Amino acid sequence: MAGNERRRFRTCHSCWSDRVIRSSRVDGVTVSVGPLVPDGPVATAPLYANVCRECGMVMLFVRLAEAEPPTT
Repeated sequence: MAGNERRRFRTCHSCWSDRVIRSSRVDGVTVSVGPLVPDGPVATAPLYANVCRECGMVMLFVRLAEAEPPTT
């Protein structure tokens, strides 16, 4: 996690509650993203989750700044 990252106010996309807790990285799951350079191979990025304490909705997201080039 970047040291200069600002914490954003989070609301649930389902019930609009502000009781959203930031969860951690979802182990064992990555998301394929487009090439980091034109005509390059597809990269992967880790998946993260937030959880609403009001309705239980889990919101998954990817930080593209953490995308990793594929190993060849």
